[in-house]
Amino acid sequence: MPLASDLPYWLAKELAGRGYDLVVCSAGERLDGAVTDFQSIGIEVTQVSADLATREGVDLLWKKVMELGRPADVVCINAGIGVGGLFSETQLETELRMVELNCVGVVHLAKPQLEGVGDEGRLLDGKEQSRDADS
Repeated sequence: MPLASDLPYWLAKELAGRGYDLVVCSAGERLDGAVTDFQSIGIEVTQVSADLATREGVDLLWKKVMELGRPADVVCINAGIGVGGLFSETQLETELRMVELNCVGVVHLAKPQLEGVGDEGRLLDGKEQSRDADS
């Protein structure tokens, strides 16, 4: 069960409660429980497994969205990770992956969404950025 502070979960649940169908994406299986929760509301949920830190992952997500054959009314981007610790002590590859997901991935997600949302569609970047107190 998500925590009360898990804003993306509650935002998706609110949209589902308003009758919006959902497309949710994760690189792993961490959304399985949330998908079950959303489906119990009675809406259609499309789950996509893709790594949004890669162009291939973003392209796969958009391919699945386009296969639905309808414009998106609301698009919420919540792709992002944080790296805790002192910058001098973290791994370069971990930092670069964070930049790929938080910056490149988000731009790559947003561009097609702006073309794919209906005339009255909405785009929301809903990332929660974590920050380590020592960084």
